[in-house]
Amino acid sequence: GLENIMQMLLNYGVNVNARGKKGRTPLMAAIEFNHIGAVKLLLKNNANISAKDDTGKSIMQMAKDNGNQDIIALLQRD
Repeated sequence: GLENIMQMLLNYGVNVNARGKKGRTPLMAAIEFNHIGAVKLLLKNNANISAKDDTGKSIMQMAKDNGNQDIIALLQRD
């Protein structure tokens, strides 16, 4: 699934902290869509948990806004 494709891209050297629309990173997108498998994979591959989007919103704030306690716990551990 999604994690396999992501892992393949990471193996080919895709920047795990690349910025897209509105300054968002892949980790931010994974959090927005509550995709815990993608969050785990990105964290394992050194995604920057200190990043903020163009509006200044932090990754932890995004997770709290979405209310996914499992993702919040992962971010607090990392």
